[in-house]
Amino acid sequence: MRKIQIFLTGSGAMGLRKKIIISSTTIISLILIILAGFFLTYQYARISYDNIENVNIQSEVVITRTPEGVPLITASSKEDIFYALGYIHAQDRLNLMEYQRALATGTVSHFITNPESELLDRLASIIGFTKEADSLYARLDNELKSQISKYADGVNQIRHTRHLAKSDRNDWIPADIIAILLMKEWADAYLANSEIIFPFSESKRITISKIFPSSEKFYFYGDDDSQYLYIIQRVKNLVETYIGHFNSGFAVHVPSSMNSSDNRSFTAFSQTANYNIYPGWYPVNLKISDQLISAITYSGLPFIFSFRKESSFFTHFSINADSQDFILFKTRKNNDTYQYNYRGVWKEFQPVRIPEGTDRTLNTLRWVTEKGSILSDLIISQKQNDQILCINSIHPGPNYLKIIATAPFETNSLKLRNLILTSDASLKGFLLKTDKESFKIFSGFTTTPDPGRNIISDGTRVYKPDHIKIASIKTIKSIDYIGSDLTTRKDIPVLRQGILTTNQIKLNTLLSMLPPRKIYNEKYIQELITDTHSGAAELFTPVFNQILSLTPLTSAKMTKIYFNEWDYTTRHRLQAPAIFYTTLTNMFDKTFRDEFGNDTDTLLNYSHLLYDDFYQILSKNPVTIFDNTGTDQFETRETIFDQAFLGSMRYLNRKSGPLMENWKWGKLNRNHYKIPNITSTFYSLFFMPDDMASNGAPDSLYCTVFSNDFKPVSATALTGIMSDDKFTFRMNYTYSSSIFSDFFYGKKYKVRYANSNEVSYKTVLNPL
Repeated sequence: MRKIQIFLTGSGAMGLRKKIIISSTTIISLILIILAGFFLTYQYARISYDNIENVNIQSEVVITRTPEGVPLITASSKEDIFYALGYIHAQDRLNLMEYQRALATGTVSHFITNPESELLDRLASIIGFTKEADSLYARLDNELKSQISKYADGVNQIRHTRHLAKSDRNDWIPADIIAILLMKEWADAYLANSEIIFPFSESKRITISKIFPSSEKFYFYGDDDSQYLYIIQRVKNLVETYIGHFNSGFAVHVPSSMNSSDNRSFTAFSQTANYNIYPGWYPVNLKISDQLISAITYSGLPFIFSFRKESSFFTHFSINADSQDFILFKTRKNNDTYQYNYRGVWKEFQPVRIPEGTDRTLNTLRWVTEKGSILSDLIISQKQNDQILCINSIHPGPNYLKIIATAPFETNSLKLRNLILTSDASLKGFLLKTDKESFKIFSGFTTTPDPGRNIISDGTRVYKPDHIKIASIKTIKSIDYIGSDLTTRKDIPVLRQGILTTNQIKLNTLLSMLPPRKIYNEKYIQELITDTHSGAAELFTPVFNQILSLTPLTSAKMTKIYFNEWDYTTRHRLQAPAIFYTTLTNMFDKTFRDEFGNDTDTLLNYSHLLYDDFYQILSKNPVTIFDNTGTDQFETRETIFDQAFLGSMRYLNRKSGPLMENWKWGKLNRNHYKIPNITSTFYSLFFMPDDMASNGAPDSLYCTVFSNDFKPVSATALTGIMSDDKFTFRMNYTYSSSIFSDFFYGKKYKVRYANSNEVSYKTVLNPL
């Protein structure tokens, strides 16, 4: 019996092992089949850059690419150039473009499944990007209409042949494209509103004037306006999170007379972008009639924002000058009609039909005032309140579109210069170099500040002019520059105080690097636009070191060593920047929290714009500012610094561990560009990038701006140099936002382009 029992047990074990082997083999086989399926699907879905297609163009177009994806379009007509531009933009970034179109046309709730998507759709409808786009398109000349239409055709060619990107069911039309430009321009202007950078309650006006007596950066609101300020700030948060800054950056021009080595001229430029939104900037080479144009375009738009053509250069940026006003109107119901009071006169609201989404047969009825859209409709219906908040904005006009669409192809430099002076968008700075002269031009519209420094104007009183036109031109004889946050009233004397928002410390850094007697070469210009020198550190560190000498802590002694060895650059491998900026931010907080309470967060959000003011306070050391009257202890500058420094030590310890050698700037300064409307969550597991360390600080030329919790929110995304014989650039990202591209951001993290002519991909588009 025992033998039989052993035999059965052995047989059962063998059967169990057999079942395990079969099950394991089956599972492994299924896994391999699934992986093979995903691999084959990926190979099938993979974007091909080696194609021959028959499309709706006039003559053959050839599109080649370098190994890093830099495209060259060769065509024989401008219409075919724009078609091919739409084709390659959609080929690389269709998901991003569809997301931008949805934002502009009020259909983003189809792409984003969170409560804020409905607010974004409502905001697009309130401002009326689609209505304005239809109106603007009707005012364009036939040539420009044709070019925009051909761009849309190129986008639709990709949409018809590739269905992997989540998209609207309707094809792209020219009005969609213009709506995107209007949205980006409006968002850029909104974020540049000087009234909402440092908004404070009227009760804080006297305190502000005592602490910052010479500052023009602060605006105020009354207690009765707090609900409307909430709406303004809510919109600001939406714009920052989902739309971001647009044409923001700076450029420097060096004439050939300041380059003794080879007598070349240079224009160097730098573009910034929000981390929340993948950068739309898209460098491309265009070849037409044997003439090469190297350009910076923006995906979703058939416009050129910077270019080099032979010895001609062109670049431009939005200036951080206020071009929008917030106006509060009283309302009433009169015989079943709602009215608003403007300058003491009751007026009826104007009904406007806003095209709903990309289907122009559907409309939403909105009511607007003579002074603009009703912004409070985002939260509060005007029928449920006796007041409404309006926003008066300037939208780009036909002349600005003509500048950015035709400038590279214009052969008459005088005609182009005069066209720039007629720009009918918000205020912008232009650098234009022709074969004979170089010009610095400011052109566009801005507003006039409220003399009482009020955020919201009273619409029942006599109101200031809507906007003023700026058109100034200067011939560049020596080195010169333009910049979104580097412009001052010295550049545009006619502007009144409070219009411009300037990063003074950053400007000082730039000016220190542009001595008029220096001889400039390409290497120095490259170093300039990638410079990470912190002007704030150069100011504050000696004061910090002086106070640290009085502190017996080991961490204080180690910090002094780091500071003494620091060259004030903000490279990601250094420890000193991490200690410096966390301490400086904490000191801001500790200094002003007792005066401003929760409003201190408003200061911290843009503290880099107050570095110069805070340094004056720190140097003068006024006792009344540093002492907290709400405590029994008497606080001094040194006391506040000790508290800030210890807070910094605790934060860095929690963030990076107890060893100070691990407290590197790159440990804090980490982020990556978010890609909206990504098409595959499975493949993104393999390719999506982790946060990456960045260089730069809020006050450096190669910059990174961070939030209160030291999370980077925006950074330099693209830098480039145009010279008489070449065009070079560097992208802090890649060409494609599609997982199925060889140039996807998750496979490659940046593009370093060195004027390569190597061809690795070739697409030929033939006419039907």
